[in-house]
Amino acid sequence: KLLNGSVGNHCSIRDHHIANHCSIRDHHIGITVGIRDHHIGITVGIRDHHIGITVV
Repeated sequence: KLLNGSVGNHCSIRDHHIANHCSIRDHHIGITVGIRDHHIGITVGIRDHHIGITVV
């Protein structure tokens, strides 16, 4: 399913990025790869807190 690239395993055509998300209760781990922006990012979200590693 495509909904502005915000649901589960998705490919956002608008932003041209592919993201995989695993949600664990209030915790979620996301891996995103941006093709248009040419960046690879790893983001770990804990509740409202986010820890991110971005390589440009």
